[in-house]
Amino acid sequence: MTDEIVRDIFVRSRGLTVQIDYIQGTNAVPLRFQFRDYTVPTGAAARIYIKKPSGKEVYNNASLSENTVTIQPTTQMFAEAGEQEGQLQITSGQKVLVTFPILFQVERNLISGSAVESTDEYGALLQLIQDAGNAVLEANSAAKKANTAAGETNTAAGSASEAAGTASKAAEAANTAAGNANTAAGEANRAATAANQSKENADAAAKRANDAAKLCEGIASGLGITEILERIGKIETAISETLATE
Repeated sequence: MTDEIVRDIFVRSRGLTVQIDYIQGTNAVPLRFQFRDYTVPTGAAARIYIKKPSGKEVYNNASLSENTVTIQPTTQMFAEAGEQEGQLQITSGQKVLVTFPILFQVERNLISGSAVESTDEYGALLQLIQDAGNAVLEANSAAKKANTAAGETNTAAGSASEAAGTASKAAEAANTAAGNANTAAGEANRAATAANQSKENADAAAKRANDAAKLCEGIASGLGITEILERIGKIETAISETLATE
C-alpha cells in the first residue's frame, strides 16, 4: 500500500481525462504520474502547471525518475476549492512535451483557520532565474580565471623571450671564445714549428762547430805549412757556414 496518489499518463491519445481529488489547503499526499506511451529522455526536467479557479497560477518543479514524475504539492497548489486544470511539462534541450489537461477536483476544507490566501506561485521560474544568475556568476568567474591565465601566459612568454636573448648572447660569446682559442692554437702551432726549425738549425751549427774544433786539433803539433793552411781553410768554411746558419 502506498501513501501516494498514482495515475497513468498517455500523451499519444487523449482518452479519458485524468482526474485527482484533493482537499483544499493540504499538501501531505504526493502525486505520482507514470508515462505509459512515452519514454522520457535521460536528463530531462519535469514541472507542473496549475490554473486555479480564480485565475491565479502555480508553476513548480517536479522530481523525475525514468518515466515517473512525482509532485509534492504545496499549500498554494490547492489553496482554492473547486475544479482546476493542470498539465505536466517535460523539457529536454529544445524539446518540450506537455500532457493533456489533468482535472483536479479540490474539495473545500471545513476546518476553521485552514483557509490560506491564494496567490500565484512560480517556484520553477524562480529556480530558473536563480540558475541563470548562478550561470552568470560562474561565467564571470571563468572569465576572470581566463584573464589571469592569459596574463600568466604573457609573463611566461616574456620570460622565455628574455631567456632566449640571454642564450643568444651566451652563444655569441662562446663562438667568440672558440674563435680566439682557434687563433691561439694556430699561433702556438706556428711557434712550435719555428722552435723545431731553430732546434734543427742549432743542432746543425753545433755539428759544424765540432767539426771546426776537430780541424783545429793538431795545428800546433808540428804540421807542415801546406797542411796547416788546408786545415785553416776548412775551419774558416765551417765557421762561415755556422754563422750563416745562426
